[in-house]
Amino acid sequence: MGTLFVIGRPLVTETLLATMEALAAEEEIHVVFVQGGVVNASDESLLGRMSFTDSLSCLDADSEGVERVDYLGWLNLIEVCEKIVSWT
Repeated sequence: MGTLFVIGRPLVTETLLATMEALAAEEEIHVVFVQGGVVNASDESLLGRMSFTDSLSCLDADSEGVERVDYLGWLNLIEVCEKIVSWT
């Protein structure tokens, strides 16, 4: 079990990254970029800094190095995570 972070906007501060990294020491961290947050998936530097995550996904969007998931894929992530954090 782990935590799913649903990111729906560009990350411009360190707050969320620091939180995710701290939690990664104790549990699995999964990230799905949605809507306005999909722009994060094209930032190679940001993705490199998120290497501690167990999975990085985009909802219905293509981005190199990030898995594309559809609605069912998103539901699967929700099922395997006991907590969900929305950053929108």
